[in-house]
Amino acid sequence: MIDRLRTALDAGTFGGVLARSEGATASKMPVAGTDEWTVYDLRSSGGGHPQRLIVALDKGDRALVLSGNPDNVSTLFASSAPTTAAAAAKRASEFLELGRVMSTLSYQVDSTRDIRWLKTMNADQKNVRDEVEAKDGKDIAPPKATPAGNGWKVVVWRVEQDVLQRHDVTITADGVLSDRVTEVRTTLPVVLGV
Repeated sequence: MIDRLRTALDAGTFGGVLARSEGATASKMPVAGTDEWTVYDLRSSGGGHPQRLIVALDKGDRALVLSGNPDNVSTLFASSAPTTAAAAAKRASEFLELGRVMSTLSYQVDSTRDIRWLKTMNADQKNVRDEVEAKDGKDIAPPKATPAGNGWKVVVWRVEQDVLQRHDVTITADGVLSDRVTEVRTTLPVVLGV
């Protein structure tokens, strides 16, 4: 598989360099609704610092770099619109996870218990945590899809670095996805990616 990725990804791009690096590996990812594409988790620890990129290949070895490219993720899913609320919620979660920038710590939260709080906090940091749990805890929930015309609206909560985000994902009747992000809280006392 790594040879197909090396051929498909331009050598002058980050994806091409990563695929060609010593020790590069590619693992197939289970992503529903992508009959035309296969999604791979491309990783390399060459150079001493682990790197990661999510890419998709079609049967003709055309590549889409998904990480950091939500438009490409929308293209990946464009041929199959979800038909149930549960499928729409899952699709929105996958859209955000596959399209995120891999060099930034970002993860979905379904409750305040999922937030990766610092283990040791000063009084001010504890107050911030307590305020988030009291004021935002009632809103933070697993992704929920509601019908919107012939498509769906899905609310997904995520933390990116130290920012609590609300994502309002729209899925059109033909499967095209878009996202509107609201920063709900900033400078949370949480574990940060470096």
